[in-house]
Amino acid sequence: MHRALVDGDVREVRGLFLSLYLGQRSPAWIVDHPLREAMTRIGCLWREGIDGVVVEHRATEMALQGLNALRACLPPPEGKTLAVGGGLEGDPYLLPTLAVALVLEAEGVSAVNLGATTPVAALSHAVEAMDADLVWVSVSHVDDAEGRSRELAALARLVAARGGVLVVGGEAVDELAVPPARHVFVGRSMGELEALVRGLRLGGGRPAPAQGVEDSP
Repeated sequence: MHRALVDGDVREVRGLFLSLYLGQRSPAWIVDHPLREAMTRIGCLWREGIDGVVVEHRATEMALQGLNALRACLPPPEGKTLAVGGGLEGDPYLLPTLAVALVLEAEGVSAVNLGATTPVAALSHAVEAMDADLVWVSVSHVDDAEGRSRELAALARLVAARGGVLVVGGEAVDELAVPPARHVFVGRSMGELEALVRGLRLGGGRPAPAQGVEDSP
């Protein structure tokens, strides 16, 4: 995966995503291991010069294409559960929130990815307009920890009032004050998200809020 991304071989990247999936690797595993490891190494190349920036941006675009190609191969979700989410305002990273949508749909949850730098007001509107059961927030960069923490708390209250589930995760999640509540879950990998969805049985309908979950995330 690293070699294909560095070489700019988009056909090879897509082929790797699909061959791993057909080889019984889950989308969560693909993101957590070959993709994450490759992108972590590539993310350090900017220190070596401007060419590293070009390689990273090109690799990100190819990885997005690979995730979308894999998402297109998934069977349509059969359950009634709907999830919506994205990255917070000021967070420009596209890959993590798209990966969440992919993992959710692999588990039978219909996912609406609003993408990067989504204002909480827009996300809250989408939650109500779409009657979402699960809400995710991808946190790869935080530009205003105090302000974003307040917004996250307001979003958590909205989700709780609707009997839903809020999932917050990402490389920079520890920079935010995540509300400690039974319906709020904190994760740091796609494998954790996959396990959460399976544990709550979200693929079959609206989840029961806070069922079987401790008060702290």
